[in-house]
Amino acid sequence: MTIWNKKGNSAVEEINQASLIRIDRFDTGAGEFPIDSWMDFVHVIKDSLNIKENDSLLEIGCGAGAFLLPLYKLGIHVYGIDYAESLVNICKNLIGNTHCQIAHANKLPHESHFFDALVSNSVFQYFPDKIYAEEVISEI
Repeated sequence: MTIWNKKGNSAVEEINQASLIRIDRFDTGAGEFPIDSWMDFVHVIKDSLNIKENDSLLEIGCGAGAFLLPLYKLGIHVYGIDYAESLVNICKNLIGNTHCQIAHANKLPHESHFFDALVSNSVFQYFPDKIYAEEVISEI
């Protein structure tokens, strides 16, 4: 968790889609993740899940909100959880205090059937063990 809080505390002059991608570690190590490719990815997921304006979506492992912000701008009610406080604080500033929370993925702080869709992008590999991952899947 220390690495993620450090990532969220690193100085960023301006928060924009490119900086969110970097903060959330969706960079390739060989350069920036192209914003056009990122936006295509977000829209493919949105369309695949048939998410429409005014629907609600939870991202488990939202980080600083790189995935949520474009959907928020489209009028989708986005929510996110993450365990890294510094990243959640960035997300809260962008999307709203009540929509981004510090929480564990195996104990979601929402009622059952509250969301139209749930997503989790590139976080399962950070779970401590298989049992925790199974708890998350059961919770979802």
